[in-house]
Amino acid sequence: MQTTLTFSLAPSFEVEPHSAELIGHWICLFILELGGQNEFFGRNGFDSVKVARYLGMKQSIETYDFNHVKHYIEALKRLANTLKNGAHFGNEVLEKNLQKLCHFIDLKPVEIDILRFALYVHNYNVLDDAGELLSETSTMAMYYYLSVLLGYPSSAIKEALKSSGTLAQKSLLRVEQKDRSRLRHKLELASDGFAQRMMHSDEGIETMLSDVIRPCDTSHLMLEDFVHITSTLEVLLAYLGDAMRHQKRGVNVLLYGRPGTGKTELVKVIAHALQAELFEVAYENEEHEPIGGIERYKAYLTAQSLLQHKNVLVMFDEIEDIFREESEPSHMSRRNSARQYKASFNRTLETNALPTIWVSNSVHAIDDAIIRRFDIVLEMPVPPHSRRKAIIESHAQTLLAPSTVEKIAQNPHATPAIVTRATKVIHAVKANISQIDQAYEMLVSGTLKAQGFATIKTHKSTPPLYDPALISTSIDTVQLVEGIRTSGKARLCLYGVPGTGKSAFGHYIAQALDAPFLLKKGSELISKWVGETEQNIADAFAEAKSSKAVLVFDEIDSFLRDRRDARASWEVTQVNEMLVQMEEFEGIFIATTNLIDNLDQASLRRFNLKLEFGYLSSDNVLLLFARYAHFLGLDTPTPQLLQQLRTLTHLTPGDFDAVYRQHSFMPLHNCDTFYARLLEEVRLKERTHPRKVGFAV
Repeated sequence: MQTTLTFSLAPSFEVEPHSAELIGHWICLFILELGGQNEFFGRNGFDSVKVARYLGMKQSIETYDFNHVKHYIEALKRLANTLKNGAHFGNEVLEKNLQKLCHFIDLKPVEIDILRFALYVHNYNVLDDAGELLSETSTMAMYYYLSVLLGYPSSAIKEALKSSGTLAQKSLLRVEQKDRSRLRHKLELASDGFAQRMMHSDEGIETMLSDVIRPCDTSHLMLEDFVHITSTLEVLLAYLGDAMRHQKRGVNVLLYGRPGTGKTELVKVIAHALQAELFEVAYENEEHEPIGGIERYKAYLTAQSLLQHKNVLVMFDEIEDIFREESEPSHMSRRNSARQYKASFNRTLETNALPTIWVSNSVHAIDDAIIRRFDIVLEMPVPPHSRRKAIIESHAQTLLAPSTVEKIAQNPHATPAIVTRATKVIHAVKANISQIDQAYEMLVSGTLKAQGFATIKTHKSTPPLYDPALISTSIDTVQLVEGIRTSGKARLCLYGVPGTGKSAFGHYIAQALDAPFLLKKGSELISKWVGETEQNIADAFAEAKSSKAVLVFDEIDSFLRDRRDARASWEVTQVNEMLVQMEEFEGIFIATTNLIDNLDQASLRRFNLKLEFGYLSSDNVLLLFARYAHFLGLDTPTPQLLQQLRTLTHLTPGDFDAVYRQHSFMPLHNCDTFYARLLEEVRLKERTHPRKVGFAV
């Protein structure tokens, strides 16, 4: 073999000419100075063919002989000397961006050089592959490698990369302590997009993180669309405005609530009102791939320096992502990172330069110790009925009939986001469908069902011939309504057998007071998710308060059971939440139950009045029968039939209403048929609840 073997760089297409010699210089140091030759020169060939090709060893790859390693090393040393003299920072775009960065962040020369090297490692695979030749990639070894590569003492490298240093605090670069794999993983940058843009983009420095932090578009909504939170919004706008005028640090707002309630749109409206440019920390990159919570948080920290000289408000949506990764079992280093950033989050809330609104769909993943560090914590409630109706009318405009708008608005879970998407679909297909209202309801109901909520349906109003004077109670219900009208508040528990008109009486009170009627069934309030039933209860009371509605909880026994019989902690918390809301509610609240003996004893004491609804008296049976017969156009009942009616016991107004509803598909032709149907309702009760036979002990 010739002893004058020479190598010359043969850069691949991925390496630009201006960076070829610098990368080659670093690769030679990996092999010759940092022990990489032991791995690179294998028994049967070069360990990395890519690196060998880059160094111009193509011919030696084909004729490789382990016995000639000495000659390969000598030739590589000659190449290294040539590169050492010619290596320079030829990427002008990168050098300009580093200068721009130093204008915002005070970086020392050693910190700049470390950051430059990390950017090269993240952009060029051949350099990262060369790092694979090193036998040890512990943190201490990394300090030594960088000292050789960059020409600084190890102590200076260690000082520059410490967790309290500028690179780490600004989240520009940090060393992953636990990861012992590739250099690219060991040297963590703010984001992948940051590495690419610093190397190749000559736009403004604030765009270096645009894959994660980007300007937000404006909202089509206005402050007037959030009148249901006016009082809190006034405080929020005043506080953020003062903070931005005086460039205060540590200004943070936590905005939480159910998905689709308009949290993101509200932040956009706030930014517009403050005449601030809104930047959002995105949860997916430009390729629509999800970005992890830790990556988002790192980019947010870096942006504090890059955007601090602008009139900027930042929105960090889905804040719970930062803490969620701590519990993920898939990768130990991810959990370690999550713990580290969770620990630093408190400091961020005290020192961040940019006012930030942190948005969350659920605060359960956030520690109480962190929640109390926010300046303002605001729950975004479900808009009240009147606001939901206005939102639907605004979006749908002339698409829907007023009755359909009202029906959808009755569902508190029909959030603005659901309405917006349903409207978008209907606008696209309205020319090709005949039943627009039905299609709209189908779209909204489909989303609600997938989320575990009740679908769109028409709430029952009072029966056509409802008369509170016919209710079998121990007090005069008409006088009761007048008393409620005078006081403006009441907590009633209406109990008794099914069909006696308990819920209908609540609707009657709302009509008599000319107030909105808000009916919540137990099935609508109870959720399979821990904590959500309590949230549903709180939301219902909040909606009733904001809309000044008569609030009726039907089937309250389904979640207000006696706590002494509780088998799980969530059963207790549901009752506790209910009691708290009842105590604080200053409006009209009515609970109905068929099983009062099952209710929590403490809850019963919270009601101002417990009122039993019983079966109709015989006189009221005759009166109600005569009214329905006249209403339906039937013949006058005979005296014999009236006598038979007096023998019917256990009749309720609900039985009459049930027979009336049967009339729509099984017409009643005469009073005898009417009587027969009522008799069947009574017999059904007797079969379902037979009288007990035997001796009492």
